Formats: sequence, C-alpha cells, structure tokens
Amino acid sequence: MPVQAIESQEDFTRIITSGPPIIIDFWTSWCPPCKSIAPIYESLSNLPEYSGIHFYKVEADQHAEMAESIAEGEGGVRSIPTFILFKDGRKLREVVGPNVEGIKVSFEVGGVGWGGGGGGVGVGGVMRSRADLVGYDYHI
Repeated sequence: MPVQAIESQEDFTRIITSGPPIIIDFWTSWCPPCKSIAPIYESLSNLPEYSGIHFYKVEADQHAEMAESIAEGEGGVRSIPTFILFKDGRKLREVVGPNVEGIKVSFEVGGVGWGGGGGGVGVGGVMRSRADLVGYDYHI
C-alpha cells in the first residue's frame, strides 16, 4: 500500500482512531534526512510483511497543528523526521531520525500483532521502551 499524505486535522484524527495500526512520517521538504529516508519508507509500505500497517506522511511545516497535537503533554514533534506508530488512537512508538531498523523494530514490539510491548521513544537512532522492555541501537 503506498504512503498516503494526510492533509487535514480532521483526516488525521479519523485516521489515527480508525483501528488498524498506522505509522506516520512527520517530515519537511528542506530536511536532508527526510529526503534520504522517504524512498525507503515508501518501499517498507509495499512489503508483504507490513501489509497490515497503513503508512502515512505529514508535511510538518504545512501542518504544524498536526505535529503539535500528536503528543499532548510531550511538546509535539520536536525533531524531523519523526515516525509515530498508532493503533486505535493510541500512540505506541516514536522513532526520531532516519532510522530504518528502529521503524522495523517499532512494528515488532509496538503492539501491532508481533509481540506487544509498552509505548516507547526512539531518540538519536536509539529505540527506547518506556517500560524498559526493549533497548535497541540500530542505525542506517
């Protein structure tokens, strides 16, 4: 399934609460790491093993309200690219930076049918679990 752009706050809310696991890439047009990972993210969306996950993207400069609304109490998206995994309206995982393996790991441990796990945050290419269940260090 190709990556789809989210263009409105209403669509954003509908999509993240729709039920199936979804991942959103928050990116900007001027960001070199965003440009480098975009084709990889697109290719992940077409892999059979991820067919149960819906892939989306939000241009963070054009849709700042979405980037700010996703992390109430956490200050919104603070760095780009940021990839956030949602299921049933709940934020499960966040991966900051062009971290392909971190994105893949978030699918495996993010509670989307491949082993469960608590919410986590990826910072500087390192996947961290809030419950200290997982500690990965993957880089491109």
